[in-house]
Amino acid sequence: ELGNESQVLYNPRLIGYDESWDWFDYFDSHIPWTRPTIRVFGRSCVQPRDTCYIASVGVSQLVYSGYQPHAYSWDDFPRLKDLLKIVHDALPGRNFNSVLLNRYNGGNDYVGWHSDDEKLYGPTPEIASLSFGCDRDFILKRRTNKLSAGMSPDRRGSCMCLHASQLAEMYLIQGGRSIRFFHIES
Repeated sequence: ELGNESQVLYNPRLIGYDESWDWFDYFDSHIPWTRPTIRVFGRSCVQPRDTCYIASVGVSQLVYSGYQPHAYSWDDFPRLKDLLKIVHDALPGRNFNSVLLNRYNGGNDYVGWHSDDEKLYGPTPEIASLSFGCDRDFILKRRTNKLSAGMSPDRRGSCMCLHASQLAEMYLIQGGRSIRFFHIES
């Protein structure tokens, strides 16, 4: 419980170690990764990670940092439907309808403190983050007082579900290789 009706659920081993490697290889060989130019604090820069966005038909288009990624269909990557089912089975009652795949290549690729507070996620966004890369720390801080609200290890095969009544009040730091499922209100 993070306060303000926000909470984090953590499963350190949703995906087995060997299966995690299989997924890791699948992402590298089957996903059309892009590394676009984005705008951060009024300046253009190349996004410091590779991404691919997949969404259900009818879901509003994602736009962040002045960039609108191409929205692939789940049918473009049928195997990802299996992963979505694993997430839904592990988190009953959730209905994720999009995924932003992130690939960080080594220690020079990273995303600093940020909030996943895009309006299309609605006032109470829910995010499930799965990790298939190197171990890392997942840290939450409140924007208002900069105090750490929580930290959890993010291990290969782990799943962290963040439900935040005020996600805009939280910062998240990411590294390694991850995929993040979102529920978008359409």
